[in-house]
Amino acid sequence: MQVFPIARMSPLILGLTVVLLCLPVVFLGLGLFAPSPTSTVLLVTGVFIVLLYASIWVYFRPSRYQVTAAELSIIWPMRSRAIPRHDVASARILDLAGFRAAYGQTVRIGAGGLWGTFGWLWNPRAGRLDVYVTNLGPWVVVERRSGRPLVLSPEDPDGFARALES
Repeated sequence: MQVFPIARMSPLILGLTVVLLCLPVVFLGLGLFAPSPTSTVLLVTGVFIVLLYASIWVYFRPSRYQVTAAELSIIWPMRSRAIPRHDVASARILDLAGFRAAYGQTVRIGAGGLWGTFGWLWNPRAGRLDVYVTNLGPWVVVERRSGRPLVLSPEDPDGFARALES
């Protein structure tokens, strides 16, 4: 088994994450000092944002990828997803420009900005792609024989692609 941690966040995503992490602090802080009923609305909103961020961390943002002879696993803190190796058609490394050349402009459906982009990308040419990226590239695009392609950002894209191709 080979384990590949997710890539570190790129500076842009890190900056956006820091800004977004301030939002619940602002809502909760304002809620503590605002008059009622405004304080209730602000506190409930702050708690909702905290719960939303926690769900993204444990359910949408993978912590690592594992490659074995039998499967590619995407591991999250509270779940995992296994893709049989026989379903992996290819793995190629693309930077942002190469991805846009291959797939065109896409629309994100899911979480984006906080710790990366997680969920789906969609465009008319390729349909839906599953995306779990924490940086602006390079990414590993895993084409599958059945199922949606995966767009992943391991810390070592070259090693990860080689492991999938072997």
